[in-house]
Amino acid sequence: MEELKLDPARTLEAAPGSTALDYGLAVASVAGLLFPFVGAGITLVDLVTAPLRDKRFKEWCEAIRLRLNEVSQKVEGMTPETLAKDEAFFSAFAQATQAALRTHQKEKLDALRNAALNVALGRETDVDRQQQFLSLVDRLR
Repeated sequence: MEELKLDPARTLEAAPGSTALDYGLAVASVAGLLFPFVGAGITLVDLVTAPLRDKRFKEWCEAIRLRLNEVSQKVEGMTPETLAKDEAFFSAFAQATQAALRTHQKEKLDALRNAALNVALGRETDVDRQQQFLSLVDRLR
């Protein structure tokens, strides 16, 4: 089997990671401004959940990035620039990402990733249908 060689000009780079300080500052400032009477409780919950949430988000984005890099080598015109302008892909990615952060189930994560990739490929043109499918995957798997 021939090894797939990625063209560096057509690949997405890995995103830089957030630090615990980034989360702490964001949550503390928002919680303190909006809810001064419960800010400490929100900060505590965020500090407890931030490591796992950050890990899931990084793994999810990396899996999407790797798959998009692989597919972009085979599909003419699929570049980071075109995806950055694709409203349907962004909507699907955002909805799938929210669902992905709420689960640890591999099958569900695979289904969500594949749904977002199908939108990137232009296989699902009906936005309402795409959102319904992602919602069903989120609820039923």
